[in-house]
Amino acid sequence: MSEPNILIIVEGAQKEKDLFEHLFKLYGIKGEIFVYGTNIYGLYGKMKSYDFNADIKDVLAEVHPEYSDLLSRDYAYTYLIFDCDAHHERKEETRNFEEIVKDNFETLGEMAQYFDNETDPTIGKMYINYPMMESLRYCDSFFDERYKDKTVKLNGFHEFKSVSGKTKLSGKHLDCIGKKEMGSLICQNVFKMNYLMTGNWSKPSYGDYLSESCCDAIVNKQKAHAFSDGFVHVLNTSVFLVVDYFGNNDSFYDNEIIGLQKK
Repeated sequence: MSEPNILIIVEGAQKEKDLFEHLFKLYGIKGEIFVYGTNIYGLYGKMKSYDFNADIKDVLAEVHPEYSDLLSRDYAYTYLIFDCDAHHERKEETRNFEEIVKDNFETLGEMAQYFDNETDPTIGKMYINYPMMESLRYCDSFFDERYKDKTVKLNGFHEFKSVSGKTKLSGKHLDCIGKKEMGSLICQNVFKMNYLMTGNWSKPSYGDYLSESCCDAIVNKQKAHAFSDGFVHVLNTSVFLVVDYFGNNDSFYDNEIIGLQKK
């Protein structure tokens, strides 16, 4: 195909771009990566100003006209990748920490409900990482059982990047992570999602995966933990893009992802 069929919108850090370029290579996916350069709340403000009645690509092109050519192309799938960033403070913020977190989770929920269709080129599907992209390799092996209990306190979001950098996998270069190893990291996060949603650290069926992986439902679960326990579960949902792209066609989910774990 001469025209890319996937557009991925990321916040702007190089690590996101590098990860998805590597995922594209490993799984033979053809696509383009657009670096938005701001956090989810900046995008929310722009979309809110249009009452969410605007093409996401037009809004992005308004902010970044230098990417107007890329954003004017036709895409079969559009994905948005953002961090939870629940502690984010607006300019001249005067509210207390709890009010800020509450408002940010409400924003995340509203965004999750809206960006829920990857095949609608005006909308796209959103994935949120908790607390950020580094959650993917916040472990010491490619399927680390201890990942089940990994959490981060709301007031510890600022330190997560440095804390996560101390794990054994954090320093491993992406080019050294093969398809099977990446599949194990994806599987680990599917298990973690299932644990978050059901309390079971086990492999969900593909049907259960579809019902549990709804971005809005995950936001609500994380929000509940945030206000009852003061933490969120470490979880990387951005790599679910691979699962959602292939689905269970030719038993992809069963064999290439969830089947990597025997239990």
